[in-house]
Amino acid sequence: MFFGHTGFGNSYNYKTRSFKTLGNMNAKLKASNRLPILSPMMIGVKKQQNSSGESISVFNYDYDHTGSMEGSTGANFDIGEMNNSNGSILNSRPVLEGSGGESIMIDQYIKDNEIVSYGFIGKSKTGSTKPVEYYQPVRVHGYIIDKDAGKVKYDVSYFNNSNQSHYYALTYGAHLDVGGAHTKSKLYSYGENGLYFDESDKVPVDKLPARIYFYMNKNYPDMNGPTSYKAGNLKEGVGAAMKNMFKIGYWSGVSIQSWLNPITGYLDPYEKWDSLQPKGYQFPLDHPVFALRWEPVYVAPNEVGTGSLDVSITEDEGTEVPPDPIPTQKIDIKEEVFHEDGTRAETALPGEKLIYRTTVSNEEKEKNYNFMAFIAKIDPNLENISNVIIKNESGVILGSGGYNEEKNRILTNSLKITSSKENIYFEYNATVKQNAKIDSFVKEKTNFQGSYQGEIPIAPIDSNEVETKIVKPKEIIEQVLNKTGEVAENAKTGESLHYITTLKGENAEIKNVADKIVVANPKSEMSTVTIRYIDENKNEIQESKVVRGQAGTYIGTESTKIPIIPGYDYESSYTWNPSISMGFQGVPAKFTQGDQEVDNKYKKMTGPIKYKTLIFKQPLDPNLENPTNITLKTKDGSVIGEGHFNATDKVVEANLNQEVVSAEDILFEFDATVKTDVTPGVLVKGQTTVEGVYNTNAIFYKALSNEVSTMIIEDTGKLIFVSAPQLLDYGDDLKILTKDQKYSTQVKEDALVVQDSRGSGSEWSMRATLLESLSSDSNHELKDALHYYSNGQDYTFSVGDAIPIMDKKTTDSQPIDISSNWKGVEEGPVLDVKAGKPYAEKYSTSIQWTLQDVPGNG
Repeated sequence: MFFGHTGFGNSYNYKTRSFKTLGNMNAKLKASNRLPILSPMMIGVKKQQNSSGESISVFNYDYDHTGSMEGSTGANFDIGEMNNSNGSILNSRPVLEGSGGESIMIDQYIKDNEIVSYGFIGKSKTGSTKPVEYYQPVRVHGYIIDKDAGKVKYDVSYFNNSNQSHYYALTYGAHLDVGGAHTKSKLYSYGENGLYFDESDKVPVDKLPARIYFYMNKNYPDMNGPTSYKAGNLKEGVGAAMKNMFKIGYWSGVSIQSWLNPITGYLDPYEKWDSLQPKGYQFPLDHPVFALRWEPVYVAPNEVGTGSLDVSITEDEGTEVPPDPIPTQKIDIKEEVFHEDGTRAETALPGEKLIYRTTVSNEEKEKNYNFMAFIAKIDPNLENISNVIIKNESGVILGSGGYNEEKNRILTNSLKITSSKENIYFEYNATVKQNAKIDSFVKEKTNFQGSYQGEIPIAPIDSNEVETKIVKPKEIIEQVLNKTGEVAENAKTGESLHYITTLKGENAEIKNVADKIVVANPKSEMSTVTIRYIDENKNEIQESKVVRGQAGTYIGTESTKIPIIPGYDYESSYTWNPSISMGFQGVPAKFTQGDQEVDNKYKKMTGPIKYKTLIFKQPLDPNLENPTNITLKTKDGSVIGEGHFNATDKVVEANLNQEVVSAEDILFEFDATVKTDVTPGVLVKGQTTVEGVYNTNAIFYKALSNEVSTMIIEDTGKLIFVSAPQLLDYGDDLKILTKDQKYSTQVKEDALVVQDSRGSGSEWSMRATLLESLSSDSNHELKDALHYYSNGQDYTFSVGDAIPIMDKKTTDSQPIDISSNWKGVEEGPVLDVKAGKPYAEKYSTSIQWTLQDVPGNG
């Protein structure tokens, strides 16, 4: 992997094992050299044979091999800038006479199978003849993705250092001179896989055949690769030679080439380019050039966009159509952290248990692991490490344990033969220490390594790093009350309960952080990045962060992520490298040889901190029903939100409908009824979650109230005397007969009704007592004339004696109307008059009905 051009003058000495310094090769990294950072290449030398001489020329594939000038290159990227995805290219790399005049490479890191370069590209208004008007920071990361196939990937990243969002249109154009063959180079279609140049004859530089592939479309399943291409001949005979020969894909000059299908260019950058041709199709060209185009990428201010290009070189002889490329296989390691309820733990409380999970997914579906190891260095704010396991997707335990308390590290492995078709999970539990500092972060990541069957090693792979912010517990108090306003420790079926959750007001004052985190740098080979959070007066408003790593390695976006700080609006970031006295807008992506300092600048907001949104939720206990009166209000009773019952999810909810100062107490209330069929002894529970956003855009992460519970107790019920007849009238025109006569009641005011809700099996009895004799106003008495008939029994009323009306064992709680069975003179109270006894006058008496909650005695 290399940046820029080499020519016949560049050679490799087999004896000294070194390259000849010429042109771009071994040029110093400094602004005056103008090294082509957006011209990543692949170069190589022929493996030494017995007949080989002492040195050999270096193989390259871009125009032209006759020269080895510094900055020279015939294959380049351009990064066009648009205000919308369908607009014209406003700014891009300028087309100037000369080579590489707008490219600066300031730093480069190299290790086995990997290279990274940092620098700037000059840009100006597209289509103009103006020189560079401003510089844009770029980073190019090259790495081998398939050594056997000779395949590398270049990730081209560009930083939006403006104060507004843009769409960026990436292109790559090349005028090839494969190993010195130049116009003999032939361009072919690789179908939907891209393009390739086939030099089946031995190329001049090393007398070997060469085939060079530029990949497109489906070869980038999880990255942004090129999706369109142009093919044509080099435009010759025009004065602007550099535009024609060296800057094929530059937006300012992309339309000038002799394309097979002409295009408008930068004024309509996403017009249709060439259609795909069948694999193996040779383009009818005698001096081929080509360009690739990526889909537009939206990039906000101080954010980064990226496009990727895969290139490979093989030594295939002949003109056979190449097969489709073998998809690049890889292992993905993803770390996550959860609360016990399964939600992501972006924040945690002191003393809270967290669940860490690392997922290993592998595209090598046909291979088996014969060894796996997971290594996790435990954050010092965690303790009580437990439940350490390795398992597969089916839940089979593959390994467990391995926590070393002295080293505060987990090292767990599995020696079981395991299929890579299934995801592998490494999990453990950990508890946040009670003395963990509020607003500090707990950080965890895991290293995975192992081997496949056949002792094929798997290189160590680090997961992403997860961060959990330690926050002060929110004071959320829930109560459940009965209808008298007392705490409802117990309740009966059918009883109404009142739930009330209070989110206590919090201190809204923003304070500057007085104490800073300072981390020593014990190893000289480690690079340090100090990240500060400052206001407009350069006061630190949050703990500074210090991260360390090997120069050239990625810092990680989690470390450089811009945090939301309550009471402040983020404005900008600036990175300074004191060792080279250079800086740039934005945050760094990698560790450098010298330490870096990052200032994240914020502007203090004015006014009180308020809740912009709040959502209260309580799952309705399955033993409750009919939630009503759902409200959200302040302590003084002002309604500030809307409540409803989500019948689908069985959740009582309320949402804030206005901004409320966070110092206010906020009350979430509702009523619910205990179902009538709940078994005594059941606990009815309630717990509320609250989450939302402040007006500072800080997140109010999901927080829980205390849990309340109410024991359902047995309802002993009641025995109720519902009603009794107020009047029993036997008529006004009874005749005095010479024989005995029975009379039934003609008028009955109210019924004789009893209701027993004490439960099945309860017993009760009804009795009736004559309080005075049946007599007239002239004191004539009718003795033994009033009777009560029941189930064939004849009971005679006598003053002061109770007679049985009904003995009952309850089966349900329905009302019992005893008088509904009074029929004529056969059932119920009956007047039995003996012949010759009554006088022609009105008779009356009083009866007392008595309900008893004990069985009758017959």
